[in-house]
Amino acid sequence: MTTYDDTIKALGGHYITDGDGTDYGTWTPNTVKTLIIAHDGVYVERHGKTKGELTRAAVKPSSTSKSPLRALSHKQFGALETIVAPAKMFEGVNVQAMFSEGVRLGGYYQIPDDIMPPIEDIARSLRLEREAYLSSHPGAKADPRPLIPDAPEGARLALATDFATHGHYTQLRPFAQVVESYQLAPNVYASDQIGGTLEIYLSSLKAPKREQMRDDTTVDAPARIPTPDEDAPGDDLADRLRDFEASPYKTEILGLLEASLKKGEPYTAAMASQCRDLSALDTQPDWWPTLASHKALASKVNSRSRGVILDAASDSRSAALYLASLPKDTRKGLGFEKIPSDITIDKVLDALANEVSKDAMIFYQGQITARAEGVLKEYDRIFKSGYSVLQPAGVLTCDEDGQGRLMALSSDGRAYQRTHNLILLRLWEKVQETLHLTPMPTRNINEIAEILVTGQDRQEKKYPDSTRFYFPYKMLEYAFGRESNDGAQDLYPRHSDASSWDTYREREVKKSLEAMLTTVVRAFLQHKAEGRTHHDPTLMKEVAKALDSICKAMTTCVLVSAYDNSPSNIPVKVKVRVLTPYEGFSENIVERAIVEALGFAGGTTAQNYDPISDGIFWEFRHDMDKVLANASPVWAGKILDAMQRQGRKPNANNMILGIGLDDDVVTTGKEIKEFNDHTSHGIFAGSRSGKGLTTQQILAMHLIAGIAPGLADNKPDMASLLLSINPDAFVVNGSNIACNPEEGTDMFMQYTAAKVAELQARARIPEYLNKKNLAWAPGYTGTLGTIVYLRYMILALGMLAARTISPEIAKQLGGKDGICIVFDEISNTNQQIQTFFQSNMQGHMCYTNYESEWAAWEQSGFDDKKKPKQDVNEGEMWFTSMYFMMRKSFEKLSQLRNAGFNNAEAKRSRVFMIGQDPVNPVTDLSQFFPAGKPLNASTKNIPIPFKEADNFIYSYASIGKTDVLIGHHPGRNYLNQLTPGSYASDKLSSTMRCFAYIPGFSGDNIHKIMNGDEAIARTATYLRPGLLFADGSEDGYCWNNSISYMKSAGVDVEAVRRDVSTDTGELDPALGFEGYLAKAGVTREQAAATLQKLSDAANLTVRKLGYEGTWQEWVSDLRPQWIASVEDIYNVFQGYEYDPQSVTLFRRVYPEAFESEDTNSGFALAGSSGEEWDMDDLAADGEQAPAPAVPATPAKDEHAAAPIPEPSADGPEPIATAVPTPPKPVPPV
Repeated sequence: MTTYDDTIKALGGHYITDGDGTDYGTWTPNTVKTLIIAHDGVYVERHGKTKGELTRAAVKPSSTSKSPLRALSHKQFGALETIVAPAKMFEGVNVQAMFSEGVRLGGYYQIPDDIMPPIEDIARSLRLEREAYLSSHPGAKADPRPLIPDAPEGARLALATDFATHGHYTQLRPFAQVVESYQLAPNVYASDQIGGTLEIYLSSLKAPKREQMRDDTTVDAPARIPTPDEDAPGDDLADRLRDFEASPYKTEILGLLEASLKKGEPYTAAMASQCRDLSALDTQPDWWPTLASHKALASKVNSRSRGVILDAASDSRSAALYLASLPKDTRKGLGFEKIPSDITIDKVLDALANEVSKDAMIFYQGQITARAEGVLKEYDRIFKSGYSVLQPAGVLTCDEDGQGRLMALSSDGRAYQRTHNLILLRLWEKVQETLHLTPMPTRNINEIAEILVTGQDRQEKKYPDSTRFYFPYKMLEYAFGRESNDGAQDLYPRHSDASSWDTYREREVKKSLEAMLTTVVRAFLQHKAEGRTHHDPTLMKEVAKALDSICKAMTTCVLVSAYDNSPSNIPVKVKVRVLTPYEGFSENIVERAIVEALGFAGGTTAQNYDPISDGIFWEFRHDMDKVLANASPVWAGKILDAMQRQGRKPNANNMILGIGLDDDVVTTGKEIKEFNDHTSHGIFAGSRSGKGLTTQQILAMHLIAGIAPGLADNKPDMASLLLSINPDAFVVNGSNIACNPEEGTDMFMQYTAAKVAELQARARIPEYLNKKNLAWAPGYTGTLGTIVYLRYMILALGMLAARTISPEIAKQLGGKDGICIVFDEISNTNQQIQTFFQSNMQGHMCYTNYESEWAAWEQSGFDDKKKPKQDVNEGEMWFTSMYFMMRKSFEKLSQLRNAGFNNAEAKRSRVFMIGQDPVNPVTDLSQFFPAGKPLNASTKNIPIPFKEADNFIYSYASIGKTDVLIGHHPGRNYLNQLTPGSYASDKLSSTMRCFAYIPGFSGDNIHKIMNGDEAIARTATYLRPGLLFADGSEDGYCWNNSISYMKSAGVDVEAVRRDVSTDTGELDPALGFEGYLAKAGVTREQAAATLQKLSDAANLTVRKLGYEGTWQEWVSDLRPQWIASVEDIYNVFQGYEYDPQSVTLFRRVYPEAFESEDTNSGFALAGSSGEEWDMDDLAADGEQAPAPAVPATPAKDEHAAAPIPEPSADGPEPIATAVPTPPKPVPPV
């Protein structure tokens, strides 16, 4: 065996010694393009050298027997593209781990030891391919093609295809990534000579192009492999012929020659290609003339072969060489698509003698494909989730003594059996009591087929017809996404497509199953046809029975998907999935095994789950400690990793919501597609039940998709997060403000006392709003914050409504791909809004008759005798205007809702409403804002019977079709979660903290969901949100709070810490919101730009209304002229002038209230000390100045608005009611 030191000496490393101080110099490993380990040494192809020119390591005597591959390092071999070596060289070597960095290595070939070709044959093949390439690419100076099998047509090396066919290729990176890599090691030396079409394509490899590095080695120069034209003369043919004549395999080889001659081409060509030219001998053997003139003579002769035809020293090698010389389709037709390691000439002769016709195989192909698909559908249920986030623990089987053992895979891809475990022993007994399986220790598809067709194994042990075969080694391969590896039980190299179950399923498992079923059919027709035609009815039944047998065997699996132990070696959680086409189970076998093994099942801390049964699929789970079993988090970053590995890019229509009960990723693009058909989404759960995680996930998904999110918060937590990324984001917080980063609120210090003071100072609040006769609490944390949230809602929904007008307007208002508005804390905010309206409607509403009374007073010239019966002050008029603004907004939103809310916009934009308390269905707006008649005719007291579940925000914001996510709530029986033993009780619990997705959340369905309907609970889709911190730093609140919880639950925090650490030992940045975005390819700057889009849209909207400030100023500007409704916003984008009809009466009664520019700090305002206005001077020519509404004259202000013209002589405009006066169109310019 080539030694470890030889490799070091040949391939580099700085100042490498042999242990005795001998210096082997400073070779430059990053010149290496291809590494080839042959039986006689280690060879390298270097970048920039002629293809086929291989350099050998200098020979150095050593007793070391380690694999040369241990010398590799991604830091030194950054430009290495492929490795070719005998399979034994990979034992104990984790190549993938060595090359985990973003370097160039595309993959590696494991060639069965007995068919590894000599190095001169490899050099010859490379040279011939180079010559063919150069002849077809005029002007090309070199052949830079990597030895990678997935290269596009025209760039593929035939040798790569041969290696992949006869060996086992593990792909680490696709061809395109290898040649386009920008992440080579820092000291990469890659001097490929570029020129011609393919070379131009390869030139996108942006590596440093350095001068040829001088070789400073002081050892003897390594020998160069001679090119084929320089081959030394071969061995003496006479000696070789004598070896053949004396060979014990001569008879078998000549038998194979005879069979080949009878069948003709291409079988004869295969024998001729492996036969030496004996024409130079004085005498030739009798069989020689049959091959003497064949054009394929000696074309594939292997110099390692003994004798003159095939290999006189080996039966299996002769058979393998023969099969390898046949065309692939011909070999496949014989049942040897892959050449098994235990092939013999007799097996080849048997296949030749009983070759099944192509027509016969075509006849049964439909059954083969259909059966394979049936098996694959069952595999989807048991294996798929293991390719997402949580890998299974292993496959349950038994050892040679019949005792239950768990088979798993080590980090280097080796199978091993876990040590004996009492629970697993008992679990296997429970399985066997029902299923009576016979495990078979093989994963070779040909051997499996033989067992099922013949009923005996390779040791010729016969099994009864009733035997229920179980192939756990094959199940292990499928469960962990491994290559078939020619049936080796101990080595499981990872398949290149194993990052995605769907891809691995199609490219490997499906192919494997179809090959297995094909082998069964072919073997059956070869050995059981007994002269019958392939379409004979009796034979067809027997073939169907054989296919039934293999399908049963391949749908038998006992997968332990979770086996978590506590530090005291007590199982915390055990989950088992079983596929069985036989009898079902009558109990939870996991719980029963635990009880029999330990004597108890966990007592009050335990959680037993009812078995899940669906067809042949079963799932069993038991938690000995339900808190600890669910305390270990499922990290959102790992869910994102899993999705990206599968090639599924998250976007607005493919959002990650968490992982399902089957441990698979749940997205809106696949698992719950109904989500994308809804505009409005409710999220209802108790405190600390995961609402925040879900909301942060939603915000992150929209930022990743480049869709602008807006947020109304009332805590603040998420508002603080988004404002830390972009202080100008379309984000507000209501009156509930607490800045306490140590306790998890306002962690990014966006609502400090100083900043709240700024919010108060920015507000423009008329002084009359703080009069004692109007319910108004001073300060931002008083009524102002509540009104800001309310006005933000109107502005956001107005923009959303305006987006339905045209694609051009939608593009201006956030972008053509849609917007996302999140209303958080709708339960406590609704209580504040509800209190504000209810308190003021019960004593401060303008009564119905006031309009006619005031009109009569106006017509009388304001005669005191005609004065209205009751005074209505500015504050009460302001509130009445707010009342009608809310009513008109509701009417416009109802109109859009009833019209289907523009189907295109409904699918693009989304509104999320997040709260704790129940809500009522959206009905007629009269429940909140009665119109006309319900108003008292002569009093200002209007009682409104708000129900507990009446929610302003939900009723307004559920603008389109609405669905819902329901979480755990300790005080609400949502989906019957508080009823012991109900379907949702173990899912929407304080320990599991799952969410249930229900697509229909409207009408009576709302009451059913909120009041605990068991039937709906059983139809919901359950998922667990991934843990995503607002702040992922190690010294931040989130991580430390999480650690505290995990410690209290008994979780091994250090194990969790290792799981989420980078190679440098730091926490993975993807634990936090910004790091999560970065993992998805979104920088902080990009996220800030996306947030800015909706803020810009809001500024455009308020400018359309005629407002000269920003939207932030508008939502806190409470002057009556800016009491705009959703309809007003919609109309200005339709081309109408801003004419807020909600304030029509207010404007007429108190025109001076529309001229004030008073500002304050959020508290009561004093009147202006400026000079009074001269109303006569403000009147236009030919007009009379407006009559005074009240004795007081407003103060003059330098920022006063333009005066309002006097009402028409035709009479006053009516108060805005349910049928408003149409706004006036803007005249064309």
